[in-house]
Amino acid sequence: MSCWCGHGPWHHYMHPHAPGYYSPPEYYGPPPEPPRRTAEPEDLTGLLRRLEEEIAGLRRDLDDVRRTGGKER
Repeated sequence: MSCWCGHGPWHHYMHPHAPGYYSPPEYYGPPPEPPRRTAEPEDLTGLLRRLEEEIAGLRRDLDDVRRTGGKER
């Protein structure tokens, strides 16, 4: 598929000229992301405990709202 002006398909996608013969060098583009840290089991256990406490608190609040019918204001 060519552009209306007679250029090749690359011009249709807003590239001003045809692609080069060679691929870009390795360092072309954003820098590589650093490796992610693996979580320790103790960290995950603490996070899970905090999330369970938060969920329990939200369930208590939801039960209170359901009991009062949402007429606290």
